[in-house]
Amino acid sequence: MTTDAANQYSQAAKINERISRLQQHGGDADRGISSLLDAIAASPGEVLYLSEADTRWTTIGLFGPVLSLLPAEVDEFLERDLSLIELVHPEDAARSVRSVDDAIRKRQSFDITYRVRRHDGGWRLLRDRGKAIQDVQGRPRLLVHRLTLVSATATSTTGEEATALRALVSQLETEQRLTACEIHDGFVQLAAGALMHLEASDVANDETREAKRWLREAINEARRLIGGLRPPGLEEAGVPAAIDEFLASAHAFSDIPVSLHLDAAFPRLAPTEEMTLFRILQEAINNASKHSKSERIRVRLRHVDGLVDAEVRDWGVGFEPERLRRSGFGLVSMRERAKLLGGQMQVTSAPGEGTIMRFRFESAQ
Repeated sequence: MTTDAANQYSQAAKINERISRLQQHGGDADRGISSLLDAIAASPGEVLYLSEADTRWTTIGLFGPVLSLLPAEVDEFLERDLSLIELVHPEDAARSVRSVDDAIRKRQSFDITYRVRRHDGGWRLLRDRGKAIQDVQGRPRLLVHRLTLVSATATSTTGEEATALRALVSQLETEQRLTACEIHDGFVQLAAGALMHLEASDVANDETREAKRWLREAINEARRLIGGLRPPGLEEAGVPAAIDEFLASAHAFSDIPVSLHLDAAFPRLAPTEEMTLFRILQEAINNASKHSKSERIRVRLRHVDGLVDAEVRDWGVGFEPERLRRSGFGLVSMRERAKLLGGQMQVTSAPGEGTIMRFRFESAQ
């Protein structure tokens, strides 16, 4: 039996198994089977992905031009137990699973977008429209995902892909702000209360002193995480103030002087532009501090006639950009963020010659 034939047989067996489970409950089971068959029949030209109704989206079967959207063959999903969620961008995976779970709970269809890995190591944006196939008792038995590519128009950077990416980033930033609030109002407050009780206690020994030290470190670490999730100063004062506060609070830079050069009258930008610019600068500074072994880092930020020009430079060990084009997740993330603003991310580096990361885009303000 050929590999393709074996795959088809395996998928058919799994689908027949699910249909049998629906039939076992009798009564209105035909409605669930009909929904499944309608979903399969209603997706010409799309990739149809059938999965278990679990948080991993465990593969049941795939149909359509799989390699046009996903970086894996059908047999990799079926024989190696690869699931769709494993190919989704780490920043999008948890949100996507939650959205599908919410739709299942409300007995609604879902319509979400997320990034999946390409063959070259980059990311492409997919739209996933689907629903849960339920039995007569309302229990989800499997998920039907109808996958299509969200493609950019050839004539405009504000086409469907750019619009979807902006909405995606906006949603991610909203979720990060909510997470920051939950950490602050939950863990930080509880830890601070425990620390106050310990400090007010009359008991003083090595164990209590050690407990207080660990609590202080945990509170400081939580506040550092909050600063990364919700950049202080960004909403109130813009990118220059947020970067300045980020540099002042980032312990990783204590051994490497970081200088900030910016236009005195750098203007406020659109919220999406400010957040995207801040995240790119943050990632570039993190990369330089962790990997460059440079004695200094320079951050320059300019705004001239509507053009925003940001640069992070170090004088460290450098690298060959081509070697990191596929595996450098930080660089891929920065390029994807630059893309949603219609901007350009340029990396100039060579072994022993340091690195310059430059990001430019036309501001909408």
